[in-house]
Amino acid sequence: CRSLFPACCPRSRRIGMKRWVVRLEAEERSRLEQLVRTGKAAAYKIRHANVLLAVDESDAGPGLLDERVACVLVWWCV
Repeated sequence: CRSLFPACCPRSRRIGMKRWVVRLEAEERSRLEQLVRTGKAAAYKIRHANVLLAVDESDAGPGLLDERVACVLVWWCV
């Protein structure tokens, strides 16, 4: 695999539990969505907001796995 993130490669598997579980409240989620939508913040803040929205395990969030988030947010991932 040529990816800089081995978790993106189908052959590699990380064994272990999640370190953090993210459950956003409705107000937190709407503030993060507004930050991403307007795009008037530093790039690192927008990326962090995207990651938090992606891993949100509340009823409103998709609750993606860490490996899937890494592949979705990194454009050079195979």
